[in-house]
Amino acid sequence: MELDIYQNDSPSQNNFLSKLNIQGKDHILSDINEDFLMALVYSCLFVFTCYILLYMSYHLSVNKKRKKDMYDSMGAVFFDQKIIKKSEDLKIQLWNNWMTRLELDWKRFDTFIKN
Repeated sequence: MELDIYQNDSPSQNNFLSKLNIQGKDHILSDINEDFLMALVYSCLFVFTCYILLYMSYHLSVNKKRKKDMYDSMGAVFFDQKIIKKSEDLKIQLWNNWMTRLELDWKRFDTFIKN
């Protein structure tokens, strides 16, 4: 009994499919000719070429940025070395000034004690 219900549905499905415009499918496929295929091939080649060019230019700019960052870091290292050198020179100069003041103070103290 239940099988009869399902069997009755299949003709209605066939009716529904027959009502669809299946004939249009053949019409669409007949419109695709060699000119369309060549246009599709050329379009794909154009898109692929654009992709390759953009990909290459992006990686070239990334490489330039990396090199620039490397040179900037090298410049920062040299700048830091210059600062360290100036700092060491300043320390030596301050040490010498302190020693000369200490020596003068010591001479004054020594002359004060002797008197």
